[in-house]
Amino acid sequence: MKKGIISVVLSVMLLISMAVPVMAEDSQDAALKQVTLLVKNTLGIDNSYTDFNGNLSTEGSFSYWNLDWSKDGESVSVCADMNGKVISYYKSTDGDTYYYNPYYSPTFQKVSRDQAQSAAKAFVEKLLSQGETISFSKDNSRLSAQNMEYYQFNGTINLSGLKSPLTFSVNVHTSDLSITSFSRDEFSRSYTGSIPSETPVITTDKATAALTGIVKLRLQYVLGDDGKTATLQYLPVYSTDKAVDANTGALIDIYQGGYHPYPTYGRSENSTEDLAKNETGLTEVEQSTVDTLKGVYSKAQLDTIVRAIGSLGIDSAYTLDSAHYSTDKTTSAVQCALDYVKDISDEATIQARFPTAYSSMKSSGSIYPVHFGKTINLDAKTCALISMNTYYSVGKETVSQTNDQCKATAESFLGKYFLDKFKASAFNEYESSADKGYFVYSQTANGILFPTNSISVSVNMYDGTIDNFFANWTDGVTFASKDGIVTADAAITPYISCFKTVLQYVPVAVDTSKTDTSKYRNDSKLALAFKFESDRYVTGVDAKSGKVLTETGSPAQTSAYDDIGSCSAKQQIEKLAQYGIGFTGTSFKPTAPLTQKDALTLLLSAVGYSTDDDDSLYQMAYNNKMLTKAERAADKQIARAEFVKMLVRATEYGSAAKLDGIYKCGFKDDSSITKDYYGYVAIAKALGIVSGDSKNKFYPTSVITRQDTAVMLYNFMSRAQ
Repeated sequence: MKKGIISVVLSVMLLISMAVPVMAEDSQDAALKQVTLLVKNTLGIDNSYTDFNGNLSTEGSFSYWNLDWSKDGESVSVCADMNGKVISYYKSTDGDTYYYNPYYSPTFQKVSRDQAQSAAKAFVEKLLSQGETISFSKDNSRLSAQNMEYYQFNGTINLSGLKSPLTFSVNVHTSDLSITSFSRDEFSRSYTGSIPSETPVITTDKATAALTGIVKLRLQYVLGDDGKTATLQYLPVYSTDKAVDANTGALIDIYQGGYHPYPTYGRSENSTEDLAKNETGLTEVEQSTVDTLKGVYSKAQLDTIVRAIGSLGIDSAYTLDSAHYSTDKTTSAVQCALDYVKDISDEATIQARFPTAYSSMKSSGSIYPVHFGKTINLDAKTCALISMNTYYSVGKETVSQTNDQCKATAESFLGKYFLDKFKASAFNEYESSADKGYFVYSQTANGILFPTNSISVSVNMYDGTIDNFFANWTDGVTFASKDGIVTADAAITPYISCFKTVLQYVPVAVDTSKTDTSKYRNDSKLALAFKFESDRYVTGVDAKSGKVLTETGSPAQTSAYDDIGSCSAKQQIEKLAQYGIGFTGTSFKPTAPLTQKDALTLLLSAVGYSTDDDDSLYQMAYNNKMLTKAERAADKQIARAEFVKMLVRATEYGSAAKLDGIYKCGFKDDSSITKDYYGYVAIAKALGIVSGDSKNKFYPTSVITRQDTAVMLYNFMSRAQ
């Protein structure tokens, strides 16, 4: 049984199991029989399976069945509630094993994403309860030409036609449109209570007015794409995600869920190796690298310095686990990352400092150590502090420090170790979380915050030591003038115009601490509410022009080409573009001669690789055996036979193409194909990559155009598998 696959759905039981169970728990055989029949009927599971297992599980107030069918080469796992409603489904066959092809082998998918989505929709709709419908999330990702087993779709489960926090995921096999997996959840949380009526009491206009009243914009400098100039923008002030209760008109906070940190463990220090002496001496390059390490402090020296800074909290219980040096060849700067670890094993200390974790440990009957880790980065030549991160393996600590105490500690620390940056900055209340001991100070220009240049520090609210700090700073930025900017009030109107008020179900917090102390608490419920929604990501308003700034996400395909309208290869070029294959920009230049660099750019884009660095491009081409280092000539115009060799050489047929005397191309101009290219052209013809013209000529020595190259690659990716 695929426990990992179905475990994500355990939290949905309360919401979707509100009907009376089909059988009481003390009649498990009858309950299993009825649930199994319901699931088989829903999913169309036949009687060919030779093994079956069904197990009942209960987590707090939630009960569900894990059902498993199997036969030679195939298995099906289903999680269903007590009424036979399918919560998750997973089907596995021996043929689903992923095969890694080490050769160049991009191919078009056998079924389209639209076909797969139709199959997904039909499957999911079979599993919905009355009043439930689905909406698919927009997918902005490009299609993949790699060995892709399935399409994945995600979406929302609507209740009574309204959007809800319930979500689903479904995978569709690319070979035959079969469903390989399905699951439904809602933020891995369960909801208490019943689903509210879908009929609102207040009007949409009243909700819009309430939501509009809480929109606030702040004036801020934003670094431009050039990395040198900063423009003024009005950005939204977010305190929490708000909605308007559809029954009372009151503003409510949308429940965000809890936070559960994962344990992080320190790295083990690499063992030191004895290096053999180089009898020939160091080269100039080697000596230059050696010189950059002059004046670098040792691990022990840096450790002593760090431990002397009491505010960092590196006490005697911490062990220096490892030290990692890194050199910036451009600036000759050397950094050192010191990794410290310690365990707190004393039960009284754990109880006082981590009461929630301690309670969980006591319930499980095992008190285990709390693991701490700290990583401190320093300049290994000047000992200047650069950054620090603290990790610990359990959740929330006891709060013993006030917000003001933590802020005073943060400012004292920054004033001592980051004085110049601190003096040029002001407290950034928008990005700080004082109630969590996190404080951000951003550079100001003309009295306006520039958060790109910021220093941040977090203070441990139990003992007042520094947990984390980091400085992100770019010098030499030019700041736009405040003259002629629109007011914040004027900016709000175009900003709000991007949103519409949508009636939907939202999660809101429920305090169940006094009524349910079990591990699986129901800590939220559904409420009918109005919320602002936009079909695009609205980042803010340009303070100079007053125009709204938006982001639409990554395009679904390469930018549309503006010069292929009458191109003979228009269909092939557009199909390749759907997979992100082609050239950057809006011009394809279909009749332009193909250069060697163009050829590599096109071929490698088919395996998802793109770069602006020529050396990286050619290294990837060498790795794929498209050409050798001796053949590098970026601006060289490529002949037809030469491009064919680059393509076929990278495939699994590359070695066979070298064989002499066993091939016959059959073109009328065969004699023009030299020995170095003949086998490659013959294989390309056999695969349907190339063909002769109306005179059955191939023209091997003619320079190939970009559009002819696209046709050949299209034909290769359309080959039978």
